[in-house]
Amino acid sequence: MTANGRHIRYLDWQYLDMDINQTNWAILPWLKIFGGILTLAMVVLLQIGDLHASEERDQYGYFHVGAPEAAQIIESSPKVIIVDIRTPAEFNEGHIKGALNIDYYAPNFDEQIAALDSNASYVLHCRSGGRSGRALSVLRENNLTNVTHLKGGVISWTKAGFPLYRD
Repeated sequence: MTANGRHIRYLDWQYLDMDINQTNWAILPWLKIFGGILTLAMVVLLQIGDLHASEERDQYGYFHVGAPEAAQIIESSPKVIIVDIRTPAEFNEGHIKGALNIDYYAPNFDEQIAALDSNASYVLHCRSGGRSGRALSVLRENNLTNVTHLKGGVISWTKAGFPLYRD
């Protein structure tokens, strides 16, 4: 059959048979390398997807995570600063190890937040997540952008089985 002067083969089994000696073996190593890179990329993307599976990012770019994710961030990022914005009395009853206490109800709360390093990474929490959720606007006003908010606060932290410490 011809079309526009060219010969067209729709189904010719002899045409589909390929002699093994005609295989271009020179591309085989490149296919292996490409396949390995593609596989590695897929594994990395799946790992990242698992890490962020239960995280929520708000319109300002802050992550809102549960206690297990917050614990993983704290454990894997030794330079992260944990900011506990409960009252000093609440803080003294028990807090996440290494946390910095900045009282949300203190008259100089905004100034204490403004004094924080805008290049640092933070995990912010309170007792149940209410105060820390409201405090995010103050952090945003002070250009603190690398902030992870612990949803559910210390309540979710202890409910997940993580310890609190007393100084």
